[in-house]
Formats: sequence, structure tokens, C-alpha cells
Amino acid sequence: MSITSPTSSEQVYLDLYEGKTLLIKAGGAEMMPEKRLILAQTINMFIRNGIFVTLVFGGQPQIDEHWDAQNDEPRLKVDGIGITNPELLHQAVLPAYTSLCEAIAKEIPELDVMPPSTIRCQQDWESGFVGYPVHHKGLDDLQNKAIGFVGQNSSEQNFNVNADNVVAYLASEFGSSIDEVILLTKKGGVTNQKDELVPLILSSDINNDGTHKTIAVTDGMVQKLKSVRKMLPKAGKVAMTTVEKLYQEITDWKGGGTLCIDVDQLECSKMRPEEVKIFLPIYDALIAQGIFKKRNHQDTQEVFDEHNILRINDSPLGGFSLIEQDEKWSELSTLWAGYLGNGVGKLLSIQWIKQFCESESEFLYALSMVADPDDAEARQKVLKRFTQYGMQNFGPVSEANTMGLPNSLLYYDTTERDPYLLKYQSTFHLDL
Repeated sequence: MSITSPTSSEQVYLDLYEGKTLLIKAGGAEMMPEKRLILAQTINMFIRNGIFVTLVFGGQPQIDEHWDAQNDEPRLKVDGIGITNPELLHQAVLPAYTSLCEAIAKEIPELDVMPPSTIRCQQDWESGFVGYPVHHKGLDDLQNKAIGFVGQNSSEQNFNVNADNVVAYLASEFGSSIDEVILLTKKGGVTNQKDELVPLILSSDINNDGTHKTIAVTDGMVQKLKSVRKMLPKAGKVAMTTVEKLYQEITDWKGGGTLCIDVDQLECSKMRPEEVKIFLPIYDALIAQGIFKKRNHQDTQEVFDEHNILRINDSPLGGFSLIEQDEKWSELSTLWAGYLGNGVGKLLSIQWIKQFCESESEFLYALSMVADPDDAEARQKVLKRFTQYGMQNFGPVSEANTMGLPNSLLYYDTTERDPYLLKYQSTFHLDL
């Protein structure tokens, strides 16, 4: 993988993140030479585009390499957990840390590699010279820093520190200044029972112990989700992806892994000027697929003027337009979500129902199409996005009862496009 110049669509997202701060955690596996090269290219690209990055890095494989090179016996572990004794600390942990610090300084020169004294630790006596972050020193912000897996106590004793704990500590301390936490993993995110990547997880679906309300996650991922749940109130959103998809996580509207969001920090409002460039290719793509109707210039402008974006920390999750047609009717149009089947539809429905009920219209209608009208399963899935939130399905427009419909529906041309007509009434109350 080689990252050269960003495409025009990628540049739109890079511009959106300009001046923002990313907290990226890379474990030791992601810091091996081949993957580290991709990581360095990506971070350098971010920094060149005005994005601030703090890289927290681990070094488990590197520690094992240094130890194995000098010892015949494997490193000491109790119940599968590594013990950092003085020999391991000096023969493996510190040399691995030093070599990675040197590599980062060479490959990502814009990052200031912070010394071990940056992370002040409390010792975990059961694990030897292992520390938990409790304080920091000489760290005023998270703008282009690299922080590794060695910390110190007040006596300048070095400790082996888990990089996950460092990220969690920094998210807690600097949460308001962090725009996104990104955890790089081997799998690239949370997978479901079919081993399919789950693109979006809501904070409300993560239990206190790290399990998920509907997805059976693995033991290792349970610990990560438990940590994510603690970070979300401060950071707002935490993404999990691979090194190879880190660039895509920022430059693609659907990201490149699993995005976890704090539902309490969601915002929905009219589309901002900088978001128009994001919505336009989505709008054009859905027209090309036959899902959105192709409109004339005046109607298209109205759709854009009335378009609302649901976002988390400036990242769009979906959107819709609510257009008043006459004294009784409004139209729900251009409803889209970047993450289907993961709760965004419900979050969007809360917003369009709220806006409609605050309007003076009595009825709300929507026209819905599927890419393949003969695909019954796909049709039911699309219609469910409306009917499960209180809309009634009246069938194709060509077959619907036209009594009382607005003119835009009475004279709708169904020769090339015959969408399903759905209606919502202001007197209907749905418990969301």
C-alpha cells in the first residue's frame, strides 16, 4: 500500500478534519516494519493536511524478540499474563522501546517522541515492574506526539505500561480536545456471529462489562469494548480499524472498520457549507442506483437547502430533507445512512419525526425505491426503514388512492419510476 496524493473526494474529508486531533493506538504487531511503513505514510499525510496526531504505541512482539535473542527460556508468565521482572525490563522492554522510539523519530519526524517521564505510573506489584498511568508530566496537548509503553514513577523508576491503558488515560484527561480515538487491531473491528465486520456500535448497546446487547463478541474484544465504553463519554467516538484502512477511516464516509459512538453527543441540524461536498457524491451515487429521484435544478436546490445531517463530532452518520409542499403536506426525502442495520435509522427517525411534529403540516409522505424492484427481500428491508417508525405503506404510487394527495403526487410520472408511497400523520405517536 502506498499513499500518494489524495483524490478530490478524499481531500474533502481531510479538509473536514483540518485542525482536529486524532489519538491513534498501534499495538506492537502494528509497529512491525512492514505495517509501520504504512502507518508512517498515513500519519505523515494527515499531518501535511493540518490534522494533529498523537500516536500511542505498544511493543509486545518487539519485547519478545529482544528477550528470545538473549534467553533460551520464554519470558515468565502467570496465568497467561506476562511478568515484568528486572531482567525482562532491562534486556527486552527498554531496548524494544528505544528502538521503536528511534524508528518513529526517523519515519514520522513531525511527531515529538515523548520521554518515559511523560506518563507517571502507579506500580502493579503482582505483575512486577508494570505500571498504570495516574498522572502526566510535560504534556500540555496531544498535537503531534508519540507516547510509548514505558512510564515512570516519581523516583524515575521505569515501568512496562500497557498501551491500551495509556490511551484510556489520555482519553480521560484530554477528552474534550480529542476529535476521534482510533484503535488499530488485527481484525479491524468488532465482528458478529457470522464473522462479519460490524460497522457501527452505539454506546447504549455496550454493557458495563464490555459485552454487547445483541452481538456475541470474543473475550479479547470484550475487554476492548469495556475500555471503549469508558472512553466514549469523553471522546465521543472511538473507531477500530487496521493499519491498512486507517487512511480510509478518515477519508471515506463509511470509514474502514467499526465506529463506536456516544449517542448522548449526537447532533442533528441543517447541513453545513463544508458538508455539502460530502453529501453531493452520496446524493449522486444514490441517484445513479435509482434510489433517489433525479430532480430539476430548483428542486435539487430545495433538497440541499432543507437537508439535515446527523453527526458525531463533525462526522456525518446520515441525513434527510424535510420539505413543506403545501398547507397540509410535507415530504421526507433523501433519507440516507452510512451504517445500515446498526441503529442509525432509529436515530434519524427520532429527528425527522420531531421536526415534522414541530411543523404546521398535518401529513408527511415519503417515496421509496429499491435498486432491484423484483427483489422482495430487499424491498421489505427498505420499506421497514419507514414502517417500523410509524409510516403507513400505501403501495406503488400508480396504485395508491389519490384522494387528498398533494399535486406533486397526483401528477407523479410513474412510467419510468413507480416508488412506494408512505404516509405519516401528526396525530400518530410512536414510542421511540
